[in-house]
Amino acid sequence: MQCIEDQKVRFGTHQLSEEADDWWVSLLPTLGQEGAVVTWAVFRREFLRRYFPEDVRGKKEIEFLELKQGNMSVTEYAAKFVELAKFYPHYTAENAEFSRCIKFENGLRPDIKRAIGYQQLRVFPDLVNSCRIYEEDTKAHYKIVNERKGKGQQSPPKPYSAHADKGKQRMVDDRRPKKKDATEIVCFNCGGKGHKSNVCPKEIKKCVRCGKKGHIVADCKRTDILCFNCNGEGHISSQCTQPKRAPTTGRVFALTGTQTENEDCLIRGTCYINNTPLVAIIDTGAIHCFIAFDCVSALGLGLSDMNGEMVVETPAKGSIPDVPPEREVEFSIDLVPGTKLVSMAPYRMSASELSELKKQLEDLLEKKFVRPSVSPWGAPVLLVKKKDDSMRLCIDYRQLNKVTVKNRYPLPRIDDLMDQLVGARVFSKIDLRSSYHQIKVKDEDMQKTAFKTRYGHYEYKVMPFGVTNAPEVFMEYMNRIFHAFLDRFVVVFIDDILIYSKTEEEHVEHLKIALQVLKEKKLYAKLSKCEFWLKEVSFLGHVISGDGIVVDPSKVEAVSQWETPKSVTEIRSFLGLAGYYRRFIEGFSKLALPLTQLTCKGKTFVWDVHCENSFGELKKRLTTAPVLILPKSDEPFVVYCDASKLGLGGVLMQEGKVVAYASRQLRVHEKNYPTHDLELAAVFFVLKIWRHYLYGSRFEVFSDHKSLKYLFDQKELNMRQRRWLELLKDYDFGLNYHPGKVNVVADALSRKTLHMSAIMVREFELLEQFRDMSLVCEWSPQSVKLGMLKIHSEFLKSIKEAQKVDVKFVDLLVARDQTEDSILKSMTKVC
Repeated sequence: MQCIEDQKVRFGTHQLSEEADDWWVSLLPTLGQEGAVVTWAVFRREFLRRYFPEDVRGKKEIEFLELKQGNMSVTEYAAKFVELAKFYPHYTAENAEFSRCIKFENGLRPDIKRAIGYQQLRVFPDLVNSCRIYEEDTKAHYKIVNERKGKGQQSPPKPYSAHADKGKQRMVDDRRPKKKDATEIVCFNCGGKGHKSNVCPKEIKKCVRCGKKGHIVADCKRTDILCFNCNGEGHISSQCTQPKRAPTTGRVFALTGTQTENEDCLIRGTCYINNTPLVAIIDTGAIHCFIAFDCVSALGLGLSDMNGEMVVETPAKGSIPDVPPEREVEFSIDLVPGTKLVSMAPYRMSASELSELKKQLEDLLEKKFVRPSVSPWGAPVLLVKKKDDSMRLCIDYRQLNKVTVKNRYPLPRIDDLMDQLVGARVFSKIDLRSSYHQIKVKDEDMQKTAFKTRYGHYEYKVMPFGVTNAPEVFMEYMNRIFHAFLDRFVVVFIDDILIYSKTEEEHVEHLKIALQVLKEKKLYAKLSKCEFWLKEVSFLGHVISGDGIVVDPSKVEAVSQWETPKSVTEIRSFLGLAGYYRRFIEGFSKLALPLTQLTCKGKTFVWDVHCENSFGELKKRLTTAPVLILPKSDEPFVVYCDASKLGLGGVLMQEGKVVAYASRQLRVHEKNYPTHDLELAAVFFVLKIWRHYLYGSRFEVFSDHKSLKYLFDQKELNMRQRRWLELLKDYDFGLNYHPGKVNVVADALSRKTLHMSAIMVREFELLEQFRDMSLVCEWSPQSVKLGMLKIHSEFLKSIKEAQKVDVKFVDLLVARDQTEDSILKSMTKVC
């Protein structure tokens, strides 16, 4: 029942009448404590116990298991099969399609089973349809044969039954007269006794009327005589005076030489009989025969032009040929309880729009995607211009979407999809044509898709664009059909399919499998949007190659040409588009802070210099975004984190290359954190956002706050630090100190330099020791040079030497006491 769980019992008991209603009223008080809130399971259990007990269900199950077609037609047998199958849950489950087809096929009549069995049909509607067609063709064949014989319609021969034949034979034997004595036998030829006509010594008599032997004209039962030579009456063909007619060649499954010359679908060959060349027709059992060019070359066969034309059926150009077949998934529209009908007046259109609307409606009707409707529902339509100036028909389903129960089927994260492509070198991309139109709408929900136009009221038979839950339904179907190949060589996001491989040899098999799945499910792709055998591919706004992942230049072009925002709405649009690529921008949240503050509620919109600088810097960073590598699960990660009064940030690296950037602004309460807690919050932030990369493996974390290095050895911790420490203990990592003046690795990589990329994580402890020893490091791509510089003054030394040679100071130096450094001083001052 299409209602919520709490109302099922109420609606179900409302349908009871007469004796059933009296039964429920008397039963309700006996439920005791269980009857306080009667659930649907309780009601269903008691109802089945009263009106459909176990013994009856058992009989129905046995009847289903022993069901055979017998004298029933295929339609009757299928109806009986479906009726009884509901009593046997094993054959009604969603994954029981194979078992259901096997059971149905085993119950068919032997002649139908032999004809259908080789097809190996394992979709129940297709199997029933094939059986029905074969049965109708068989009846039509026997009808034609009987009409030719002049016997009228006759039922097809019944299946062979050994018991029936034995009974018939026994009945015939019972009616057979007993043998007579030899003296009682009378010869029909001479009339004598003691022998039969077939051993009669006298000449066998011949009737001159019918031309048959064994009787004379007086005994002939035939009253009319017809000549087979001239079709005249009164004589037979042997007595006919007309010229003899030429014998007729048999035409049953026969072709003359002249006919074979005009047939292009026949295979002819030359054979020799008694050294005489003859043309022979080779019967392969197929209407059309094909042979590969490689086989033709290997056999040394010649080629000749065909005189006729061969008609090949292909999908119509630019469109899907017909209504999609029955699929495992159908689109449904479940409404919020208590919803009223939604019906809106159609929008007014210009003359050119009306002309285009009429054309597109006719196209949809021809494809059988829509049909005329009498539904009380109705949504308006409008036309939207595409990039190529053509018009797209859109249905305004906003009011319907508001009252539709949302489908919570998860759409995959773009980052998770990209991570599956590590190591791939060859790519192919497939874009499905009118993807939503390849899923049927449930019959009971078609009326809800109705839309109103100037030319009538219509409703969709296939899933329309613009309705809520459509992406989730199609994503579910794509995951079903590609389930065995996901995360192996196929990535699917709604109607975009990416096939990836490490080598070209693997890609041949992977691409063949993916196309075969689409062929079996009758899903059609748009060739103009498909790309095959690429070294780098544009997918979901990113360019992916064997070297890594970068921002798609065609997508960033819209950001670089974005005009200065004039309102909060325009700022939100810009930040939404730029935020999609925030993993490519170091310190994105800090850069976007002036713009983000303008979007706060109650904030006056004032575009100042800080906003302009932030706006320009974001556009610059997007157009010069670095190449990010795809992470490898078997390689260690390195994390750099930092905190400031503006926000938190981090860089995830592997093998000295950037995997991703992450940042966020400080919350209100975090602005009051002391420096130690703020730096620890940065560590907590990066571990939380990159948990799916770091959890379960060893990695290193670097911070420019030295006290964090001794975090696990601290004896006194506040409540916040204790809470964070419990989370940090779940990870296997080393917390290291990284001086701020040396923390240029992420910045160097963001500008695509290679000097700092050569520094490995394990070298930073050595660098810290160099710093403590006052060693100077000079970097180069291949080496590191160390140096030490000591600075001291030569001024005092110069004074000392001058005092020794000055005449005025020589006597004073002898008479007075000299300082330790032999420099003459007065009090504490140098003379």
